[in-house]
Amino acid sequence: MSHNAAFMGALTYMSTALSLAVQEANPPRTLVRYKPKLKGRQSWVRNLSVEAGILDWLSKPTHVNDTTLLKEAVLAHFRQFVLGEVVDDRHFMKRVEDRRIPSAQIFDHEVWSVRPLSHPQHRFFGFFALPNWFVVLNKQTRLKLNDPGEWHRQLDKATRTWAAILPGRSPYSGHVFSDLVTSNSEHCDDRWYPI
Repeated sequence: MSHNAAFMGALTYMSTALSLAVQEANPPRTLVRYKPKLKGRQSWVRNLSVEAGILDWLSKPTHVNDTTLLKEAVLAHFRQFVLGEVVDDRHFMKRVEDRRIPSAQIFDHEVWSVRPLSHPQHRFFGFFALPNWFVVLNKQTRLKLNDPGEWHRQLDKATRTWAAILPGRSPYSGHVFSDLVTSNSEHCDDRWYPI
């Protein structure tokens, strides 16, 4: 890699990181960095930015026991990502297919769904902004996603939200899962890259 290419890569990284930090810091905050409480020698290894309304929903106490358990399970799932624990591209999160376009391009939009297996199940849609930095932009219940058209509506919503929050910036793309999650990652999904 040439010095110029390395410089441009570093500049793009810093520029995207700065844009995300601005979104997280300036009112009205559209994104919030999820930073779970640390225990002992734990540290934040990866970054997870979450659309402010979603994190607000997850943080609000509820009197319905099922909803409390759901929110706790989602936050535990997010925590697993942030603390650098093992994640995979089949059970922890998955690339979302766009079946409206030719099969060779069904993953070109770079939308992912984070898949906590709580009840009732939800999917959280977003993009990798940088390696080890995921941005959650919208959510939907798994029950509503039984309608194949709903997957496309959520994919489109994530794409529109990304464009509004980070205009002119493309999501980070990787050829293999370890390009996106650089350590403690397991590639299990042979839909987008042969195992």
